[in-house]
Amino acid sequence: MPAKGVIQEIIGVVIRAKFPEDQVPEIYNAIEIPLEQGGRLVCEVQQQLGNGVVKAVAMGSTD
Repeated sequence: MPAKGVIQEIIGVVIRAKFPEDQVPEIYNAIEIPLEQGGRLVCEVQQQLGNGVVKAVAMGSTD
């Protein structure tokens, strides 16, 4: 089962999310964020910041 994280911050296309420390996605892995209006936003992990936090780049609009 995929790990579930919590979005902490969105600035432009950069997303910071926190995951359980034993389920942090690897760099270049995709994370999917379900959207309220349906569909999903796919992001690519670019950096692991520690304590379960990652920075990712959105592959679509974050508006």
